[in-house]
Amino acid sequence: MRIAVRHGLAVILLVSGCARSFTAETARTRLVFKVGDDAALSDAAQLESVRLIVAQRLQAHPLTALFIVQAGQGNELVVFAPELTEAEIATVRDLVTRPGTLEFALLANTRDHAPLIAAAQSEATADPVAEQTDTAWIPLENNVDGRPIDLGDDGTIVTREVEQDGRSEKQVLVVFGAPQHRLTERLLSGAQRQRSHAGATALGFTWNEQGGYLMTLLTGHALPDADGFKRRLGIIMDGRLHSAPGIQDIVGDRGIIEGEFTEDDVLRMVICWNSGRLPLPVRFVEAERIDPK
Repeated sequence: MRIAVRHGLAVILLVSGCARSFTAETARTRLVFKVGDDAALSDAAQLESVRLIVAQRLQAHPLTALFIVQAGQGNELVVFAPELTEAEIATVRDLVTRPGTLEFALLANTRDHAPLIAAAQSEATADPVAEQTDTAWIPLENNVDGRPIDLGDDGTIVTREVEQDGRSEKQVLVVFGAPQHRLTERLLSGAQRQRSHAGATALGFTWNEQGGYLMTLLTGHALPDADGFKRRLGIIMDGRLHSAPGIQDIVGDRGIIEGEFTEDDVLRMVICWNSGRLPLPVRFVEAERIDPK
């Protein structure tokens, strides 16, 4: 990585593969992103953290050389790149804007959480995934055909449908532990591409010492009952429930997340988890082609 200053703007040159001559003047694609909002940018350290995380993400992906420029009103992030295909632009957009969050938590069930369920169902609006809440309504991820994933229905989990942005959204109630017991990506020691037992592309992860202890504690207290009842471990990725397998045994410091993933899906998620979550939301504004001079 080489850092330079040009026209008073911080510029990071990322080079993958052999050394090449590339500048903003020779770029053929320009992507503009907005970081947070004006109020959030009172903390310049957070904006710098976003810029560095985005730089790390883009450097880790096997694209061509990229420029990242902090410009505009102080909350714009501009990516200059060689000529990119629409698919490559979509990849850059995803890498820059993906929150990079991961959390494991129990789905609420009628056997263990009746008071919490009653309290949550009395709320008229969806609850955010906040650090201090006991429960939250989490939207379900969509599968490849655009419909919410099928959790099955044994009558013990709790779901609802609400209107979000003019569309119906299915949500499931999730129970979180105390803030110091939350199992999030902050406790990962690493993530990597792996193969499932069936040979499909999957996400492998390893917890640090604290994460391994908390996962053991969580699953150890949620083992099947004598009558065969299984509690569900929700896997929440970027604020949406990806899956919720039944807990059959104690899970330790490592595991595999399976799903309908492509190789590039897994690569992008691994990159984002290993580089860390974004401290501020990043929104895509526009992409434009730059004509050669």
